[in-house]
Amino acid sequence: MKQTRLALEDQVVALIYPEKLQNDIETLFGKREAILRLPSHRITIREQDTGGFSLQIDDEIEFEGLDKDDLFLSLIGEVVQTLITEIQSGVAIHAGAVSWNGKGIILPGTTGAGKSCFCAWLAGHGFKYLSDECVVLRPDVPCFTALPRPLILKEETSLSLLNGGAENLLALGAGAAFWPKSSVLTGQPHNCHLVLFPRFASGSEFRLDKLSPAQAALELMACNVNARNLPDHGFGIVTAFAQEVPAIKVEYGAFQQLQDAIDAVLDLIV
Repeated sequence: MKQTRLALEDQVVALIYPEKLQNDIETLFGKREAILRLPSHRITIREQDTGGFSLQIDDEIEFEGLDKDDLFLSLIGEVVQTLITEIQSGVAIHAGAVSWNGKGIILPGTTGAGKSCFCAWLAGHGFKYLSDECVVLRPDVPCFTALPRPLILKEETSLSLLNGGAENLLALGAGAAFWPKSSVLTGQPHNCHLVLFPRFASGSEFRLDKLSPAQAALELMACNVNARNLPDHGFGIVTAFAQEVPAIKVEYGAFQQLQDAIDAVLDLIV
């Protein structure tokens, strides 16, 4: 069995897996610097006699009889959930993240909001890719850390958003997990210069609205995934971010419309 460690803020997870999956695991999570801190949890993959795989969190088996596609999709979700469950060092937000000339942008949103596709499009147009799933807003506002995770799109045809800038692709059924060539895998903090809330609705017209600090705080709290770990449910950090960092909402119905958002985004992060 092989082992690698994944970290986010003060949390470390040991991922233990059969040697035959090493190339797939490295494709899925990227090659990173060794983490020497002791893990708080273990995720173990075992090959079963039936030819499928089981997925175990610490001492409890969560899934059995998984094929490789289902295994990796389940694994991605379990890694994220295990890393964020006990974070107390900041507010974990369901969000993607990119950067432009070292200036961070976070894209909060619930499942289906279009943040992964927006991150893919930005990564294909000169932005550095940080994450498509989770960021942690730190008490030293406006700093945040991003969980390095491959972009996951439900349809491989969405790879066209990257303008050929994808590598280390791992097919997952009709979709794919991949790292944009502009990916940054370090867990170092970034300064946030813009909060961008994407809203995708097929066929809708393009619309960009600036949000007030109060509106931005409400939107951020709706994406808060570790509120129960924090004495004030993260409200203090979230409101400080909303007051200091400009926020916009971008509604779009086709990827071609996103070009209209670039000038506005760059103007706000200068």
